[in-house]
Amino acid sequence: MRKYILGTTVLTLAMLTGCQLGGSIDVPENPTVIENLTEVDPVKPQVDDTIKEPETDIIEPESQTPETEKHENTEVSDNTEAESDVFHPDSDYFMMKNAGGYVSFVECKEGLLEKLPEKYSDFYSESETYFEALVDLDKNGEDDRFIVVNLNEPIYSNGMCGELYVVMDDGKTFNIGTEEYYEYYPELQFYEGEEENFAILNFANSVTGSDGYVFSGDQANGMIWFAEVPMGMKYINIFGDVVVFEESYSNSYVDGIWIGHTWMPHIFYYDSDRLYFFEYEVEEVSLEEVEEMSPIDFSEITNETTYVDQCYFRENGTLIVITINDINGNLDFTTHFYELAQSGWALVESESGLYIPNEYLAKYSENY
Repeated sequence: MRKYILGTTVLTLAMLTGCQLGGSIDVPENPTVIENLTEVDPVKPQVDDTIKEPETDIIEPESQTPETEKHENTEVSDNTEAESDVFHPDSDYFMMKNAGGYVSFVECKEGLLEKLPEKYSDFYSESETYFEALVDLDKNGEDDRFIVVNLNEPIYSNGMCGELYVVMDDGKTFNIGTEEYYEYYPELQFYEGEEENFAILNFANSVTGSDGYVFSGDQANGMIWFAEVPMGMKYINIFGDVVVFEESYSNSYVDGIWIGHTWMPHIFYYDSDRLYFFEYEVEEVSLEEVEEMSPIDFSEITNETTYVDQCYFRENGTLIVITINDINGNLDFTTHFYELAQSGWALVESESGLYIPNEYLAKYSENY
């Protein structure tokens, strides 16, 4: 029987800041295959709502490396960290676990109408600049195209502004939408899994905000867009999980107000039975229960004014520990992530701010 967290973190955090703190995924009910581009949404997979217990024993897969020569106009970068002028969390540990490769978008000045359906000749001419990246979304050995038609100059992302299309190798085309106010980053992360391939395209949606799209594909439906994964900059780690950095203002609680822009990593696994991404479940655990799992030393994260407030165990094997630095009633929060090592729990990363499990957000009701 799982324990569900009653906790003490305020739900008013979202109300005070106007920021979305996250929530449970609303699973799409039916897939919609778009062949007629007058429809709005690309294909979304059908998902069974039956709860499946995710595996807790993690086996590191063999490293997957995308082909380095996809197209004469496509470059694959060895970078392990996506560049961003907007998103600056202190997350070396999480970025170090990046998987797959980054495919750079290449600027093109000719041939747009040769790559889009004929109907788009009514909207575009051969004068538009566009950006293109090629990956094999549906694992059939043929390149599929990501195309961003340039509509505006980027202001803060040094990326691409325009209308996003995904064109499968059979010509089936998906129009994600005209988003002149979004600025796509100039690299697409590509991950080759054993059964599915995934691609992530991040973008800046405001001066301080970032988000990302998760895509896959199959030969029956074409492109698949996992549009219900929560908002936040994303990347795929070495286990094929999607890490989402969800924004909030949860760094400090001062005079009854939450302040401090934070980006907290939440991890979503791909369920091959339900064909969708779901967040690993967490449960609150006591200090005694943590010690029963394995020895732990909190001396490196506590002192005279800093104490452990809450501990969570996440089903991927990660221990999450929240500390509070209390100075005359003003509270500073830090979230620490531990993994098991031979000598016990090992601290691998600390993030400023408060980790709030999405599944239990609605159950938090009291102020600190």
